[in-house]
Amino acid sequence: MEKMEILLVEDNAGDALLIRQILADASVPVNLPIVRDGEQAPTLLSDPHFQPALIILDLNISRISGAALLER
Repeated sequence: MEKMEILLVEDNAGDALLIRQILADASVPVNLPIVRDGEQAPTLLSDPHFQPALIILDLNISRISGAALLER
C-alpha cells in the first residue's frame, strides 16, 4: 500500500510529536513531513513532485501566519 503524504505545518515540537504518534496508528501508512514555520511551507509546496493529500496547518505559526498561508 502506498503511503499517504500529509504535510504538517507546526512550530510546537510537542504538538508535532503528538500528531505523528496519532497518525502512526492510522489504518493507512502515512509519510508526515513537518515544516516549522510559514516560510518553509511554500518552499516545499512549490516542488511539483510533492503533492500532499492533506495539509494540517497551525494558524499561529512564526514568520508567515497560517492565515497568510491560506491566502496564498
